[in-house]
Amino acid sequence: MKQFLLLGLIVISALTFWSALAQAQASEGQQPLTRQEQRQEEVKAALRELHQHQVELTALAEDRAERDAILELTDTLQTDHKRLYERLMEVEEEDASVVSGTRMRDTQAFEELKQQEGAEFEAAYLRYQERLHLDALELLERNLPGEGEVSEYARHVKATHDTLRQHLALIQQNQQAGDREAET
Repeated sequence: MKQFLLLGLIVISALTFWSALAQAQASEGQQPLTRQEQRQEEVKAALRELHQHQVELTALAEDRAERDAILELTDTLQTDHKRLYERLMEVEEEDASVVSGTRMRDTQAFEELKQQEGAEFEAAYLRYQERLHLDALELLERNLPGEGEVSEYARHVKATHDTLRQHLALIQQNQQAGDREAET
């Protein structure tokens, strides 16, 4: 399974590199971005980082988690984030600009997470995932397209928002189950 994760990380990194290269080449003769376009690029950059970070979190969880429920959650998150990442790469081909976006990881918390194992890891992992998903949802809610907007970007943001809300519910269910298990 770790080989699959490593291969997935390599593929995602290669896609990101080639996408950024193509975007940089295409943007050489373009007009400056409008404020709305710049904000969209920032949202896409933040989502790209979130999706890529899930690969690292999956590898960590598979190595340190004990409960099957956590491993199932991790598998669901990885599958969905990989799908959303691939779709985002398609959306990014529409417009060719590269903007550094909002950071969607807490480096210190992630480093602390890497030091934990077992039940302690699982509780910290769920808290970390909850924070990531809440932050991403907040970003998306501030930038949700209007009802009449039908661009690829708008569809992607709405689909990502819905998926992250589902993830948050699963994460919180797992937190409650872990709390109940700890009480017994």
